[in-house]
Amino acid sequence: MGFDESRMSIIWPATLKVFDISHKFLTPHRVGPLVQSYNTMVFQHFTRLTADDSATLCLEEFVFRTNHFAVYGMLMGEHFTREARTYNNWKAFDSGVHDIIRRLPFFSRAPTKGREGLLETVSDHIRQYWIGSGKEGHLDGASELMSALTRSVKESAATEEETSRIINYALWGASSGIARLTNWVMRYILVHPDLHQAIQLEVQQVVDTKYAHFNEMLGIEARSLGTDFPLLTSTVDEVIRLVSQSVILRQATVDTHIVADNGVDIPLSKGDYIMADTQGYHLSDEHFEDAQTFKPNRYLQETNNRAKHTPKPSLAFSTGPRVVSLVL
Repeated sequence: MGFDESRMSIIWPATLKVFDISHKFLTPHRVGPLVQSYNTMVFQHFTRLTADDSATLCLEEFVFRTNHFAVYGMLMGEHFTREARTYNNWKAFDSGVHDIIRRLPFFSRAPTKGREGLLETVSDHIRQYWIGSGKEGHLDGASELMSALTRSVKESAATEEETSRIINYALWGASSGIARLTNWVMRYILVHPDLHQAIQLEVQQVVDTKYAHFNEMLGIEARSLGTDFPLLTSTVDEVIRLVSQSVILRQATVDTHIVADNGVDIPLSKGDYIMADTQGYHLSDEHFEDAQTFKPNRYLQETNNRAKHTPKPSLAFSTGPRVVSLVL
């Protein structure tokens, strides 16, 4: 079972369209409803967990489980299944996706089974809740973003199964990326007690001065995070810089050339692939002072005795057709 790689010339453009639509929706001006939905579901899940005094979860399990249901609910709608087996399938897939990419038959059995189980759930949901056709088609109860993504893929040359695989890939990618980043951020904060205390104080001060109740923070605007929580936002950016191992892979569409730093001319033929060393960039002292050291205030700048978040571009999220074809 799996994806027919010979169809990649048809499927890759549809996948790129998914990325393009996602970028347009996930801007500070449009992401508000998604953020509020995600925050609400995280809060609900946290409330359910803490209501049971006997429940114990390690940090990673708590983050991944909570995030899974929040991301899928945020994108697919609150009526998307919350069955434990759906999370278990996602976790099996997510934990072993590298074995699928490396084509290790024995080790990839469990993650492949998890992927196919998750795919079945997503496929059934799309079939059950898709309403209308053409530009009027939408996924009932889902976010505007997910309806737009599904509509875009359905309008392509992708088959029904391929459509479900692309949507499944997008959902897994979003859920995995947020979970792993959140897990790393929390770990970095917890092993630095002074930072932990400073962030708690920052959050409490904002709650006391700007929000009457903590619940009101569920609807916080994404574009205000850097202003309201400069230290927390700077910490997140710093963790992204240190742990990101994304692969930025691009294909030359015409014959061209690039000039290396040492002046050497490097010819590129149409169809050649180019991969950026993102981790090398993030950990280079040439681009970041004392790059190997975790500095949570790296992106802070004092302005009128007030900390201000000043981000420096990082190359954190991307992939390419080769990886996509294997993961699908």
